[in-house]
Amino acid sequence: MSDYPSEPSTREKKHNPFAKFDDEILQEVILPKLQNLYRESSDKIKSKTDMHRLFNEKYSTTVSAATFQWWLEKLGVTFEKTVIVHGLRIEETRDASPPLGARFAPRQATAAADDDVRFDNETQSDFQQPRGFGDAFGLLGANDE
Repeated sequence: MSDYPSEPSTREKKHNPFAKFDDEILQEVILPKLQNLYRESSDKIKSKTDMHRLFNEKYSTTVSAATFQWWLEKLGVTFEKTVIVHGLRIEETRDASPPLGARFAPRQATAAADDDVRFDNETQSDFQQPRGFGDAFGLLGANDE
């Protein structure tokens, strides 16, 4: 035997005496009203909140947001959010710059492993020999002359 009764309690029956007619009421009364509202005001409906507000205004009702949401769920009415970006153009050109991430990607080395690789601005005189320990100011060799 199950812990849950198979039929609604007397209290639930009194709370919503039309519960067994919910599907019929939704299909025969609510759905045509929603379709009519959408047909007349589709340009004003951008969200569920807009549709709920317009429904209450048009039919002079005070249907709660929770009840309206329940109707939409039972009827299979859903809303899809779309994003439209204005003011940007994408033009294809032959010499299009690479994507941002590609500009910073490492490049393949072109020199062989045994070749001496040098930078363009590098000459042999660019490198100085170390002066030794403690010669931070160049004073160790100054008295040798």
